[in-house]
Amino acid sequence: MTIYSRFGCEIEIVRTACIADVRHLDGRAPDTFDRESVSRGAYVVAKRVEDDEESLQNICYLRADDGMREIADAIEIADGKAAQS
Repeated sequence: MTIYSRFGCEIEIVRTACIADVRHLDGRAPDTFDRESVSRGAYVVAKRVEDDEESLQNICYLRADDGMREIADAIEIADGKAAQS
């Protein structure tokens, strides 16, 4: 199965994002929307399959072959792997 970014690139979810990811990946200071999104778990760090470049993604813009359930499963798996590291 495949997950796609807002612009149609194939991505792999790395982990749920934290507020530092807004600064690091987007290169800007977090605003109120960012803080609320991070606290709700609506932001994830994802990497493009084609070049491994990481980016900050809002899950409401993601699509997957098997729908939102596939995205939720990928987040759960990625966070489990990140916790083990």
